[in-house]
Amino acid sequence: ALVLMAGAMKQELSEVILRIPVSLERGGVNELLSDSTAAVDRGEKKSIYQDTWRVPDYFWFHPDTLEFQGFHLVEGEYQPLEPTAQGWLWSAQLNLYLGVDNQILRFFTPEGRLVPLPEIEAQQRAEQAQQQVEQAQQQLESERQKRLELEEKLRSLTPEQLNAICISLG
Repeated sequence: ALVLMAGAMKQELSEVILRIPVSLERGGVNELLSDSTAAVDRGEKKSIYQDTWRVPDYFWFHPDTLEFQGFHLVEGEYQPLEPTAQGWLWSAQLNLYLGVDNQILRFFTPEGRLVPLPEIEAQQRAEQAQQQVEQAQQQLESERQKRLELEEKLRSLTPEQLNAICISLG
């Protein structure tokens, strides 16, 4: 599990620690830095995650300055992760890279593909569904037009023509 720490949860360090799930033993923490909390996040909280919680992966990201750094716990000490050529950091816990894309911290697959954001996936599914509805409506309208044309052709036929094609008027 990767926990994102930000906003109201950062008001008091003790409150933050109380809210950290036990599953962090197998996961990681990703801190969103702000000017008012960066020093605590880089120092005191990093030490707590390393020494007390023993969280395997610890990352921080400042959305304004784009400062991004990650650490992996090795023999009880956080070691800085080396970025790839793209500036991404590997999370062994997630089996994903973390990296900045368009000034947003994002996940990337081991093959380098961007992991879609849930809201973008939902929007794409909604757009696909809307396209399917529009296609079905167009198909329905096309079938309706064909039916109207056939009805009009049938109305224009004489009874003898209808009998010739075996259509009964009764």
